[in-house]
Amino acid sequence: MRDDSNSMRGRIDRRSLLTAGTTTLAGVGTLSSAATAQNERDGTADSADEKRLAQQDPALLQGPGELESGETVDGEFTGGEVGHIYTFEATAGDQLSAEVSRTGGQGQLAFYLADSIDGGPGYTLDSVSVEVDNTDSFTGQQGPFVLSGVAQVTGTHSIIIIPSPYPEGIGQYTITYVNDG
Repeated sequence: MRDDSNSMRGRIDRRSLLTAGTTTLAGVGTLSSAATAQNERDGTADSADEKRLAQQDPALLQGPGELESGETVDGEFTGGEVGHIYTFEATAGDQLSAEVSRTGGQGQLAFYLADSIDGGPGYTLDSVSVEVDNTDSFTGQQGPFVLSGVAQVTGTHSIIIIPSPYPEGIGQYTITYVNDG
């Protein structure tokens, strides 16, 4: 019979790695890591803390305004931007999705589909970190990528794109947002 108290000896506890994997970006706050997002996608996320976009300040992000369901937008990082934000209204229970991809440039772009940001921090529903060649930074899977989740609250929700700092994430991207109600 195996002694479970020693079964983890010499192994790294996955949960502690995930909860430690956050990124703080120049005034934007703490974002769940893309490693955590992959675990959210495959159903192995451990807690709400891993999904939190803590201390998010949307005023620091650049964005064109509000998206409508079915709308496709093309954007580009040219250098020096903290991030881009696209907002949309959703009702609690709505099934939200965003297809994201990128072409060329340098560095990585992290895409976040976030729950309501009204009056405080939002929560990451799904995210992916994308390389220059439109592959997932962690799995190597080829894009485009579909981010999806169910709105937990009614209000203004967002798609946030954050460029990597070194090398600086620059280049073009495309987003198609859909609210399936």
